[in-house]
Amino acid sequence: MDYWLSFNSPSPYELYLIGGHADNKIKFEGLSNYEENRDRINYGFGAFAHIVGIEGEFADRGKGFTDWTAQLTLKLLGHSIQGTHLNLHYGVKNFRGGGDKVSNQYAAASLSLYLLKFFGIKGHYRQYFEAESDSQSKVKGDRVEG
Repeated sequence: MDYWLSFNSPSPYELYLIGGHADNKIKFEGLSNYEENRDRINYGFGAFAHIVGIEGEFADRGKGFTDWTAQLTLKLLGHSIQGTHLNLHYGVKNFRGGGDKVSNQYAAASLSLYLLKFFGIKGHYRQYFEAESDSQSKVKGDRVEG
C-alpha cells in the first residue's frame, strides 16, 4: 500500500532543508587520546523522487573540525520523511580536523514510527567501514541515535 500511495500521490517529489545545533562529546583514540565537549552546527538537504533520494549534510564542530556526508537513500516503507518510514542508506563521510582527514563509506538504516498523530519514536544506526586517514590511522565505527 505504501508504494502504491507513493507512486500515486499528487507529487512524487520531496525536498527538505535542515539546520541545527548540538552539544557533542568527542572522543579520539589512537596516536593522541583525548576527550572534550564541543558545539556542533550543521546544515543539510534532501531530495527524493518516489522511493529514491539523495541527502547531504555539512557540520562544523568547532576548532577546525568539520565533516560532510553524502548518501543515497531507499525508502522501504512509508511515502514521506514526515511520517512513518523505514529507510536504507549508503554513503560517504569526510572528516577533517586536528591536521588529519579521513573518508569513510557507510551503510545505515533509519526508522520513524508514529504511534499517534503527534507522538512517535525514531531511531538511526550507521556502520562506518574501515578507512585509513592521511596520518595512516585506521578509522571505523558506528553511530546510534534514538
